[in-house]
This record gives sequence, C-alpha cells and structure tokens, in this order.
Amino acid sequence: MVAVTRFLLVLLLSLGACRPGGDAIIVAVGDQRLPASAVATLASNAPASLDQRLAFRAVAEAWLDYALMAEAARLGWSGRDTGLIRESLAPLVQRETIGRLRNQLAGERPAVTEADLSRVYAGDSLRLFQSVVLLVNDWGDPDRLLAKVTRIDSIRILAARGAPFYNLAQQFSETVGALYGGIGSVVTRERIPEADREQLWRLPPGGMSPVLRTRLGLELVRRPPLAEVRAAFAAGLLMGRGIQADSVLADSLAVARGLRILPETADRFRQVLFNPDSLGPDSALVVGFQGGGLSPTAAWSWVAGLPDPVRLKLAWSSPADLERAAVEVARSHLLAEVAATRGIVVSDRDLRGLRTAFGREVDAGLAWFAPNRAGGPVSADSLVARALRGEAAVTIPAGLAAALRRRIPHGYNAVGIGWIKSPS
Repeated sequence: MVAVTRFLLVLLLSLGACRPGGDAIIVAVGDQRLPASAVATLASNAPASLDQRLAFRAVAEAWLDYALMAEAARLGWSGRDTGLIRESLAPLVQRETIGRLRNQLAGERPAVTEADLSRVYAGDSLRLFQSVVLLVNDWGDPDRLLAKVTRIDSIRILAARGAPFYNLAQQFSETVGALYGGIGSVVTRERIPEADREQLWRLPPGGMSPVLRTRLGLELVRRPPLAEVRAAFAAGLLMGRGIQADSVLADSLAVARGLRILPETADRFRQVLFNPDSLGPDSALVVGFQGGGLSPTAAWSWVAGLPDPVRLKLAWSSPADLERAAVEVARSHLLAEVAATRGIVVSDRDLRGLRTAFGREVDAGLAWFAPNRAGGPVSADSLVARALRGEAAVTIPAGLAAALRRRIPHGYNAVGIGWIKSPS
C-alpha cells in the first residue's frame, strides 16, 4: 500500500503542473467533476500522520466509489436487479471455477492428514477466522450508528454466553460471508489489516475480539477451535496445494499451447484496462497461443472485477509489467478451458444464495444516497474526509463497478481517471 504507484506518480505530476485553482479534471462521472485543486485541498487537510501519497490515493478511491454509487442511485438501480447482480458476480464465477479446478488438482495429490491439520492450526503461519459484519455507510448518522452499535453489542453478548457463532453470523452478518457462517479464508499474518493485525493474530482458539471499526463497518471476529472448522481449514490447505498444482498445470499448458507475447501485447492490454469498448471482439489478440489467442473481450472478463485503483495502477505499469500481467490472464484463461473439459460448471443454482447476500450489500451502499436522489447526488467532501481519516466509506462490492460502468447512459468512460492541462 505504501509504494507509490505509477498512476499516483502521474496524478502527482499532473497536479504539480496545475496552477492553484486550475481546472484539471481528475475524475469525471456524468455531471460530477473532481478538479485537481479539490484533490490538493482535500489531501492537504489530511492528518499530518497520513503519508501524503496515501492521502491522494484515498481521495481517488473514495471519489470513484462515491461517483459510481451516486450515479447508480440517481438512476434507480437496486440490489434486486438480477441482471446487474449476475453481471457483477461474473468475476466471482471465474474465481469459483478456478477454485474448483484447484480442489480437483489438490485431490489428486496426497491428502492433508489429521497431524498436518493440528500442527498447522496450532502454529504461527496461518489463521482462520469467523466474523459478523454490520455494514456502516455513514459514520456521521448518529441514530443509525447507535442502532448498529447496540445490535453488535447484543451479538457479542450472545456469543460470549455460548450461542453458536456460526448461527449468529448467518442470522445477523450483512456481507456475503453470512452464507458460510462468517468463516473466512485461510490467511497469513500479512493479509490482516495492520490496525488489527496483532490483536487478531494473538487470539487463542475460541477467542473473540472486541467490536472493531473496519472499512466495512462494525466487525466482531472470532478464532474458532479446530474442531468447528476442520473441513474449512483442510480445504484451505488443499487450496494452497491446488494453487501449486494449477501453477504447474498452467506452465505445461503454456508450453503445449505455444503461449507467446506479441509485439503489441503491452499496448493492447493497457487499452483493455482503460477502455475495453474501444477494442471489439474481433480486434487483434492480446496474447497468442495455438488455436487462437486471448481476445480483448476475454481479457476484460478476467480484469473487470479489479477495483478501479488497482486496475488503473496496472494500466500505468511498465510495458514489461503489462506483458507479465497479460500472460497471467492468458494462463488463467487456459486453466478455465481445462475446467470446462473436466465438466466444472458454476450454475445459477450455485449462485442463488450468493446473489441474495450480494444484493443486500448493493442496497446497503445505495441507501446512503437514497434520501438525496430528488435533489441530485450529494457532495462527496465528507465522504472523502472520512476516508482520509481511515474511517469507512461507501465501498462497491467486487464486480459491481465494472457492471455499472457498462449500464449508465454516459457509457464506459463515464467513470475514469484522467488529467487535462490547466489553462496557462
């Protein structure tokens, strides 16, 4: 997070080239405009302890999420729009497909033994947590915040008295994780947000955290005993083995299919990241391999779920980094072809519960803007200010941003980051 991305360097250079009060446009969404002078003002008001580079990133991330959600609310989108949800879940379908392939590949390797599970779970290299999350989209609304605090305090009391945490998460958690009883992925220490890392890592099996304020809202985290999550933890270890196995498979596929970088790979992949609509389905290939290659449309399907700042950072990478990223996308594409030949399919039935939870997240994000629809989108200044303080801001679930960009009437480029020279 601390490293300066190429995108931010360009942003900073563009700001530096602007006179105070200049009108360089950093973000444009419909009739919403964020000028360079506003970014500079917001970042300069950030706490002294916040690195200035991170302040600029926080402004960009918060405004992109704000602008998309404001436009979506103005147009009346909701979490009950099944078409929007289906499109938004496409990146999750791809990850689930590759995950199922990894499970098959891992199953073809030696099984994880009971001794492995006990030794690793008690060790210091990996953790598995459960959580109950109550979404908070406006920390400045005292009534709603008090209701959320009261509810999660009640949940914590129930958990402390022995109520099954799995059931509490299913009943009360407001994120997709509720479907799985709040059980998350197997993680390393580095995957835990720094602010809460040490206290969560030190939790003993069966231990529970105090109520935490996170980017999503109010969160209660528990480290379950191994007996409660044996299957999930074993699946996590198998997934690690599966990742190793599919890497070997991808290597062999790359050789067998003659995967190759083209002279235009970097430029075409950058264009896919910026504006895939400028490259039709019949455009020249991004990466070549026997029997065809990676088309711009196929490449976009693998990067559409990336958060905007991550995608834009990648778009401003060096040609060598772009080539490496394009090759990784092509390798995933080849793995998906193998999954299809093995009969691995993620059906609508598989996604039914996921759609319900995803729709709840979408509605929660849009609710923040609902009272302001009649008068137009609200100002994002307070939202960005909270982001600069490290507090929660409106956050778009993965995949929704890409789906919204394609649906709003202004077209794909209604949301994007750009810079225009200030008047001399």
